[in-house]
Amino acid sequence: MDANDVDRDPYIRWDDTWQKNMTRCIACGFEWFFHVPERRWPHLCVDCADAAARYPDNLLHSAAIAYDQGPRQVHADAAAVYRDPSTGRQGFCVTDGIGDDYEPATAAYTAAWSAAAAAATGGAAAGLHAARAIWHRHYDHAPAGQEGNAVAVVAAPIDTANGGGYDIAWCGDARAYTYEAATLTQITTDHTEAQHMRDTGMPAEWIGPRAENTIRASVGRGEIASVRVLGPIGRLLLCSDGVHRQLSPDAMTRILRVHASPRSAATRLIRAARQAGSTDNATALVIDLPASANSRYHRPDADSRQPS
Repeated sequence: MDANDVDRDPYIRWDDTWQKNMTRCIACGFEWFFHVPERRWPHLCVDCADAAARYPDNLLHSAAIAYDQGPRQVHADAAAVYRDPSTGRQGFCVTDGIGDDYEPATAAYTAAWSAAAAAATGGAAAGLHAARAIWHRHYDHAPAGQEGNAVAVVAAPIDTANGGGYDIAWCGDARAYTYEAATLTQITTDHTEAQHMRDTGMPAEWIGPRAENTIRASVGRGEIASVRVLGPIGRLLLCSDGVHRQLSPDAMTRILRVHASPRSAATRLIRAARQAGSTDNATALVIDLPASANSRYHRPDADSRQPS
């Protein structure tokens, strides 16, 4: 990707072969199709537009994922965006494999998709419990040293009839943030030894860097916490520690404020984390309000590149 491309409208581009503007789906990321501004939802693919029409109470949220393996040998982060075809409900998940090997990567990938799919129908906590059940089935009889594990954060949109917002669940140090009215708010609390020490009143100077990396909960075992954030939330960020440990809240706020599209914001977060010195896998999933509630996706395509 050209360095300047993320600053253009990432959902419209000019295609020299077809001599037409093309767009990509803001809900599922389906690749380029003809952009027809007159359509009711010009930035939704046929399947997602059909779901939006059939299930108006479950309006599709737009989402984008950005990854960076960094200097690690294995990319052990994973993320998933799932839409239930029978209800139109969505589930979102970011996972971070514990370790730099293929088993943690497998565990992270499996957990991300199983949690997102289950969250779309049963809520965020149900998503993580489903992922845990699958984890136990896969690893309970694994030979010593061959167990893969991961931390996770899951989100499921709450129906507008019930107040809107998100149902969120997590285990470990993958985080969820809301961005609303130019304010970034951390929703989750890390399940790490360092956070436990802080919660029990231990002086900060006693808490070493090793404690920050010691996980107290994961997909496989430990606490699964959950919370509901009600009300219309303009933007939700799910990310691994490769992002939030390198970027200050102010830096993350600036990126989410400046970059209007989820894809551009997610890409910039990953790039900024790497520039700040992150040596870990880094993943960001940015979720915006439903397409019909977000007028910026229905603006004329003035930002698109026109033929010369």
